[in-house]
Amino acid sequence: MKISHKIVFVLFQLFSGVFKLFGLRATRLAARFLGTFCYYFIPIRKKVVFENLEIAFPQKSRQELKIIARRTYQNILTTFFELIYFPYTTRNEMKLLLSEANMNEAEMLLKENKGLVFWTGHFGSWEVGAASAAIHLGKPFNVLAKKQSNAVMNELLVRAREVHGNKMIWLGASVRHLIEVLKNGGIVGVVGDQRGPADSPRVSFFGKPTPFYTGTATIISRTNCNAIFGVVVRQNDGNYKCEFEKLEVETLPIDPKEKVKEINQRYANFLEKNIRQYPDQYFWMHKIWKY
Repeated sequence: MKISHKIVFVLFQLFSGVFKLFGLRATRLAARFLGTFCYYFIPIRKKVVFENLEIAFPQKSRQELKIIARRTYQNILTTFFELIYFPYTTRNEMKLLLSEANMNEAEMLLKENKGLVFWTGHFGSWEVGAASAAIHLGKPFNVLAKKQSNAVMNELLVRAREVHGNKMIWLGASVRHLIEVLKNGGIVGVVGDQRGPADSPRVSFFGKPTPFYTGTATIISRTNCNAIFGVVVRQNDGNYKCEFEKLEVETLPIDPKEKVKEINQRYANFLEKNIRQYPDQYFWMHKIWKY
């Protein structure tokens, strides 16, 4: 094991033990404090954050952007610390974190037995969303994820994410596996706002042509499964509410390429709408507008 991997393992276990001792409320307070500390003193990707915010919100003042950026760091640390805390929650405690969860439409779509794609972004707590929504629905999420280069860290994250029954599907795995899950009426969870390759079809995102991966849209198009766009919004009390929007497949273009592009555009529209309402809950650290 590499020295750096050992250090990460020790820190993860240390934080985990402290969080277990002091509880979720203290864990969130620690995340806010460390998020603020990182913003001022360990400004990882701070330049990228401001570049993205200036593109997305050209009308906002520098002071407004600073507030959003600081809260973004707090939100990211809160999301990560909550994930570390997952193993110390009961299923009922995890369920109650999603205090406003109207799952009626999702339940109806699942009854059609066509499979369901839950398509979210790096917004609010996508981790709580997958774990809690699965418990509400009584059906595990098969979550598409990228393996960490640090094998030890990867194993620790998998344990936390799967503690209440969800399963990880690694990027690069056979598409056939995903299709099989959907054909069996299962749920696939996707965090799909990563920047696509330079030659990917562009969609409009905050008024700027943006390359998004087309894989999820292609699977939806080919399998005729149901799909829901969703985000989990952090509330002032620390709990979460859901914002959902069903993908209306009846109004999609017939041409396969145009159909995939339109699905991606609707996803981008949904994500942008919610980011505009809660800008500090988005993960502004990735270079979404690199190309």
